[in-house]
Amino acid sequence: ECPGMLDLKGKAKWEAWNLKKGLSKEDAMNAYISKARAMVEKYGI
Repeated sequence: ECPGMLDLKGKAKWEAWNLKKGLSKEDAMNAYISKARAMVEKYGI
């Protein structure tokens, strides 16, 4: 169930998860790794 209009943080999180609906576990892991590598390259963490 979608959070109310006044719960901005909750609504943003719900919408982000809803966009990933149907993504396989392996695809999600690969996307996370790609994003993490890009951040390491950009910020040198």
